[in-house]
Amino acid sequence: MRQVLVTGAAGFLGVNLITELRRRGMGVVALDDGSAGTWPRLTAFADDPGVLCHRVDIRDAQALADAWPHDGAWAVVHLAARHFIPDCQANPEATWQTNVDGTANVLAVAAQRPPARFLLASTADVYAVGLGPHREDDETAPETVYGRTKQIAEAMVRQAAADQADTGYLTARLFNLYGPRPTVEHLIPAVVRQALAGDQLELGNLDSARDYVFVQDAATALADLLTAPVTGVVNVGTGIATTGQGLVALTEQLLGRRFAVAQDPSRMRPSDRPCLVAAPDRLKTLLPWWPATPLEEGLALTLAAWERSGSASPDLQPTHR
Repeated sequence: MRQVLVTGAAGFLGVNLITELRRRGMGVVALDDGSAGTWPRLTAFADDPGVLCHRVDIRDAQALADAWPHDGAWAVVHLAARHFIPDCQANPEATWQTNVDGTANVLAVAAQRPPARFLLASTADVYAVGLGPHREDDETAPETVYGRTKQIAEAMVRQAAADQADTGYLTARLFNLYGPRPTVEHLIPAVVRQALAGDQLELGNLDSARDYVFVQDAATALADLLTAPVTGVVNVGTGIATTGQGLVALTEQLLGRRFAVAQDPSRMRPSDRPCLVAAPDRLKTLLPWWPATPLEEGLALTLAAWERSGSASPDLQPTHR
């Protein structure tokens, strides 16, 4: 059985990735520090002997090494990060410690117990601000603390790839993930939560456009990329840009209701790029099925899952609202 070590395993993407890896018969070593309040999500695997869960902070190099399989893992998927941009902006030092120092620790243990594959989950936020689709070789010039720490993490992975020819290193630049059971209230969770609670939506900037990726599609793509003959950087985006107004309109269409929309000043960001969308040509060449879930279908699934939970996502952290 191939074993995959996943950091940030209790997160939004992490739980979906574990589920996909287990579906393929792979074993999982799941590491998470529980700081986001999502550790209980891993109880879904409590009766699965193929999933070994360890509560570990990647900033603790010794604890990380102790939890790592002594014989190494076939692959490592490094998801752990502080990623909610307002939180990162407010806590730059803590963001650096997790996203940069923590990544250095993960790479150090991987160098001592080399996997065949190492995948870093990065972000589209590393790209320079622009209006058109971003290709993997476009300029990186992030404007946020989060983006800058991920840019550094990517550089560290490139150096590791140069130093260790026996490991295939891959960086997946994720665009905006959404789907059932979100952990942070980005725009789609905000729209869904408020739409199911009443007829008034209080939101931030609705003029900007984003590339929305269904979380289960992203998990399947990462699992596929582990066995694909690819290294370097791959965009994980659909190539379709949708504005905030477009999201509200689609939600109205799916629910058969109209909403009064007001701007909430607390949701306005000091810096908010007008458009962030992928040029997904490389991913589509590697994975001809990509993407599997159109936004209308994924949003309908998200709404339905939220309604089943009583109009309150059990994993959404109040501090992020």
